[in-house]
Amino acid sequence: MLTPLLATLALLSQAPASPEEPITVLIAPPDTAGVPRHVVEFAQEHVSEQVRAKGLTVIRMKDFLRKFPSSKRRALLRCKRTALRCLTALGKAAKSEVVLVAELLQRMDGYRVGTKVYMSTDGGLVAEHLIPGVREDGVLDALSQSLDVVVPKVRGELRPPATPPPTEVPPTEVTP
Repeated sequence: MLTPLLATLALLSQAPASPEEPITVLIAPPDTAGVPRHVVEFAQEHVSEQVRAKGLTVIRMKDFLRKFPSSKRRALLRCKRTALRCLTALGKAAKSEVVLVAELLQRMDGYRVGTKVYMSTDGGLVAEHLIPGVREDGVLDALSQSLDVVVPKVRGELRPPATPPPTEVPPTEVTP
């Protein structure tokens, strides 16, 4: 009577774990220079929606900062948010695995648009994709293209696919 129960428990302990948790991404304030405020706001929302649609868990600054006392909130908001030290502090405070920064820089040939993803633990660059010469009406499309490149790299880096153990094929005998 106890043997079937032990056998069942042994089998359950060998069963694969539940699917992996989605990657948590803090969407940091974008790196912008010379960009109209309305474009920045649309871009920020667009990035959040696209990342969520790709199956990652999105943490937005305004959502996680509410949980902190005002002194801690002020300290986090005062740091230079394009500096790696600040990004790692924000990522750790948000308890995210990575920090995503959208880049929108106005240049002579249009906007340089893209995304950069950094590890929350050490600030290491996981992936980036930048597209130069984008017109204002193409900013959201360029951000989507950038995310199409960056998100698979992030997944591959943080959740590499499990490789099955190699199977040995027994040698076959050849008869003449």
